[in-house]
Amino acid sequence: YEDRNRLISVYNTLGNIYLKMEDNDNALINFKKGLELTEVNTVGHMLANSGMGKVYYKLGVFENARKYLNAVLLQSAELSNIEGIIISHFYLGRMNFDEGNFKEALIHLDKAYDVANEHSRKHDIMSIHEMYAKVYERIGDITEAYDNLKKYETLKEEIFQQNTINKLRNLQIRHELEFAVKEKEIAEQSAKLKQQFIANMSHEIRTPMNAIVGMTRLLREKNPRTDQLRYLDAITQSADNLLVIINDILDFSKIEAGKIMVENIEFSLSSVLKNLVTLLRFKAEEKGLELRYEMTNDVPDILIGDPTRLSQILMNLAGNSLKFTETGSVRIICEQVAYQEDKVKIAFKIRDTG
Repeated sequence: YEDRNRLISVYNTLGNIYLKMEDNDNALINFKKGLELTEVNTVGHMLANSGMGKVYYKLGVFENARKYLNAVLLQSAELSNIEGIIISHFYLGRMNFDEGNFKEALIHLDKAYDVANEHSRKHDIMSIHEMYAKVYERIGDITEAYDNLKKYETLKEEIFQQNTINKLRNLQIRHELEFAVKEKEIAEQSAKLKQQFIANMSHEIRTPMNAIVGMTRLLREKNPRTDQLRYLDAITQSADNLLVIINDILDFSKIEAGKIMVENIEFSLSSVLKNLVTLLRFKAEEKGLELRYEMTNDVPDILIGDPTRLSQILMNLAGNSLKFTETGSVRIICEQVAYQEDKVKIAFKIRDTG
């Protein structure tokens, strides 16, 4: 994909891997590729130079190593890159140590230490103390050599312990994540079982309710007395209301399961509103309330949509109005808001005196 930045990063990483494997030839190849792709005075170019310097140091070609590491020093100073400053001074210090220039080695190590210590880079400080110990041992300062060796060992132990703690923490986080995933699976399973139960229960209740409604209608056709007819009307009304509630429960379970289907069929709006008033009239009459619907003349009667959902919404709103209104009236008002080609926007309002 010709992604230069990622290629530079890959070559730099490969170079460091080969360097740790002591495969200096392949390390050199990858760092050179990184240099070719990068522009001068960029972090990528500085890291490639750093890699080249380290490889040449390992190969014992100190002249080339010094050239690249000095270039890193200049670049890291311009880029304010801490890592470049520490690496270049550290390896220049090691090189001077190998050449027997102990005083020069200490100058570079001191500079590397100051920057590493200022930025609390424990790994770098540990490596610098190890080099200090070697330099002071060679110049005969055993006390200083021993002191730095102790500091090196202490830091090494601290870093080891921290790494162990981090590994344990990662294991704990992984365990907590696994536990959370299991909890999520259990919750999802519980929700699924709940939805199945609600759906099954709703179906089971709806079957006998339909039988009650059917039997009541048959009794109404047997020429009942006026008082019996009133009771039959109450049973029919209550059964119809209960069926609406059951359908609502079933719809909630469908919504939770993501299985709700909105119909797009032709229906008569006035028929929906008449049926709604009929279903709620018994409740209104019980409280002595007036219940009616109003449609403005510009509202078309024949529409395409979902009459069942519309009826459910209006039933809930009007039902609430009846519940909280003690005297007066409840009106279901239907008005046209906008009309454009084959689409009409209708506002439904429930007004009450409660």
